[in-house]
Parts: sequence; structure tokens; C-alpha cells
Amino acid sequence: MSLPLRPKPTPTTRPLTLLTKDQLRGWLKGAGASVKNWVAGNGFKAAPGELCLVPGRDGKPARALAGVADAGSREFLWNLAALPLRLPDGTSWRLDPRSEEHTSETPV
Repeated sequence: MSLPLRPKPTPTTRPLTLLTKDQLRGWLKGAGASVKNWVAGNGFKAAPGELCLVPGRDGKPARALAGVADAGSREFLWNLAALPLRLPDGTSWRLDPRSEEHTSETPV
């Protein structure tokens, strides 16, 4: 089994966005209506360890949102460690560069 995280994206690589509970609302402000509805409909609250696959127009996963603990906590690393095994087989993912904004110690 190969791990799905890729350091260099390919055309089929999907973004994986890391969010804390407190950051979810701010992230959703920039999302489209269909993504907001999907996230709400799936009950995703960005709790540490929670994962939400967001489909694209073709119904296949287009992005993933992962709930994580605050970046300075020990739990944060454990949240990250589990992600590669929870993402769908046969898919390619990269950390969303904007995740860095959301997981920094500075409030969003």
C-alpha cells in the first residue's frame, strides 16, 4: 500500500485542509454554497480526528477537510499521523497551503 500524501502535486492531487473547531467557520465563509451544505449535512465540526470528504461535480472526492487539535498540542501530531490511512485508496492528496494559515498559533 502506498501512502496517498504527495509532496509535489499532480493534476489529480486533491487538497487536504487542516482545521480546528474554531477555524471551521472562517474557512466556510470562503467556500461555495454546495460545499457549505455538504459539510453541514455531514455533521462535520472539525473535531480532532474527524474527516470530511467533499465531492466534486463528478461525485468523486475533490477535497478533504480534517479536524485537528491546536498546532502546539501533542494531539495535533497524532491527528496528522492517522490521516494517510483514512484517505481513500487510489487517491493522491497534498496539504492545502492555506492550512498553514489555519493551524498556526495566530487566531484566524
